[in-house]
Formats: sequence, structure tokens, C-alpha cells
Amino acid sequence: MVGTGTQETLDSPGAALSGLSAGDAAERLTRDGPNELPVSRGPSMVRRFAAQFADLFAVIAGLEIILHANGHPVELGSGVRAVEQVYVDAAVPQMARAWM
Repeated sequence: MVGTGTQETLDSPGAALSGLSAGDAAERLTRDGPNELPVSRGPSMVRRFAAQFADLFAVIAGLEIILHANGHPVELGSGVRAVEQVYVDAAVPQMARAWM
């Protein structure tokens, strides 16, 4: 009861300072079920993996890592390479933590 005092609440039908009796609790459990919130599973592994590619720089960095690992290093301009290297240095550890 929102906005009521303690005494008003205790004076309402079915209220007691000692709480519910065992019988009342069992009846409510049968009628209403357990007092629990549903458990949220969170995003699936596929969705978490796909979220890594929401950023264009992540896609470019990922492709470069794959190409470099296969023996095909990508040569880019020095400015692009510097920005990309900073991003890879920051993103790869974060991506590794998200996948584990």
C-alpha cells in the first residue's frame, strides 16, 4: 500500500505484524507460484560475436589480422596504419575478453 502508514497497513484485512502464517504462505505459493523474477539469458554467442563487427574499424582490423596471419600483409598509408594500429592495440584484447 503506497502512501499509508504502518498502523493503517496493520489494520487492513489479512495483515499481521508477525507476517503470513505457514498455511497462508503455502496457499499463496500454490496459487501464485514462487516469488522469483524470470532469469534473463542475455545475448547468444552468435549475437555477441556479430556485435564485434558493428564498427567499420573492427572489420578492417579483423580482416587485416586474418590476411596477415595467412602471409598477406596489407600495406596502407602511414596515417591510416597508425590509426589502425592504435585501434587494434585497444580492440583486440577487448574482443578476446568478450569471446571468453
